[in-house]
Amino acid sequence: TTCNPVLNGEFLAVSGQSETRTENEITGTAKLSYEVSPDMMVFAGYSRGFKSGGFNLDRSSLESAFVSTFLPPANDGPQLSDLEFDSEIVNAYEAGFKSTFADGRVVLNVSGFYQDVMDFQENLFLGSNFVVTNTDVESFGVEVDTSLEPIDGLVIQSGFLWVEATRKEGANEGQQLGNTPEFVVTAQGTYTFPLVADTIEGFVHGNVRWQSDTNLIAGDFPAFLNNGAFATLGARVGVQSTDGKYALSAFGSNLLDEQYNVSGFFVPEQAIAGAPASTTETVATYPGAPRFWGVELKARF
Repeated sequence: TTCNPVLNGEFLAVSGQSETRTENEITGTAKLSYEVSPDMMVFAGYSRGFKSGGFNLDRSSLESAFVSTFLPPANDGPQLSDLEFDSEIVNAYEAGFKSTFADGRVVLNVSGFYQDVMDFQENLFLGSNFVVTNTDVESFGVEVDTSLEPIDGLVIQSGFLWVEATRKEGANEGQQLGNTPEFVVTAQGTYTFPLVADTIEGFVHGNVRWQSDTNLIAGDFPAFLNNGAFATLGARVGVQSTDGKYALSAFGSNLLDEQYNVSGFFVPEQAIAGAPASTTETVATYPGAPRFWGVELKARF
């Protein structure tokens, strides 16, 4: 019963107790921009964000003197402070430029960012409950957005993201945050053409998203708890009224039926005989959406 938070009588020690939190923080944003020319603008900014702390409500977040936990100090018995997590404070900096060329047919936007996150609130699923923990995180990277209209009716857009978002402390120091790929590349194109003059037009759309490999959760775990690099492909084709009130289309997402996972966790109290030394527990994952297609009718009033 010591392993079961519902049956563990040790947890009755916190019955009738209460805890409170009071927090005050100054937040704000400062931005500067300068128009170099009618087609280019440079900018820089700073912002300070705040998310209040709180308490995990599930009693399984309490420590037990009989069961090892990750909460310091280890195994000092259940206390309401075991349920508490700290506020999150972010100091964020950004700089870049926005530009257009060829009478607006070409758009190029580039920005770099740096974020220092103190006590990042990471929501971890432990197999039976969610627990919010704190860790310091550093994040920096570059974003690039482009748009091209080579001919009337055809718009091609693309995006690139490079981000390093790593923990600054603990056993997983230097590791990228879970489900945060280092590189993401996107591209999409839409071609719209007239069918019935001034009333109905047709359209064809395609999109692709590629991301580099990712860890689903923190730590050095088996390969099936990670995603290798993968891409998903989507498309849509249809007709619509030129006033945007009605549209009929056929669509598909993840057309290549790429298999990937969106999260993973160790299932508590279910051991695997002969498992590798890195884990002796059953592991479960939530898969991403498979190939999906359909027909859609839209009407706006």
